[in-house]
Amino acid sequence: MLLPRPVSPRAALADLRGFMAQKTPHRLVFLALAVATAALLGLAFYTSQPVVEWQEPEVVYVQQWDSTRTVEDVRKQQAIDAPRELAELKAREAAALERQRSYQRLAKRMGID
Repeated sequence: MLLPRPVSPRAALADLRGFMAQKTPHRLVFLALAVATAALLGLAFYTSQPVVEWQEPEVVYVQQWDSTRTVEDVRKQQAIDAPRELAELKAREAAALERQRSYQRLAKRMGID
């Protein structure tokens, strides 16, 4: 396979000078189109970058358990935590059900279903 040799900046400028020396009427149109295309692509990449603002880190506290605790201690703590965990589970399920219903309403409005 025949590959072109690397182009130096001097050769690229000479090529541009040779292109601009031609007296064809369409050369400026194509030059403007090439510059506009490159500018639009650069602008698209520049504006599509999201603005990320600094957020304070979230601190998560973890309980430290004694390594000598018994199975009975574990069961007592589980009995204390069970109602809270059940309430959290029900709240998550209710939120998921409401989200599902909102998507179903959206699908009906858009005629997807």
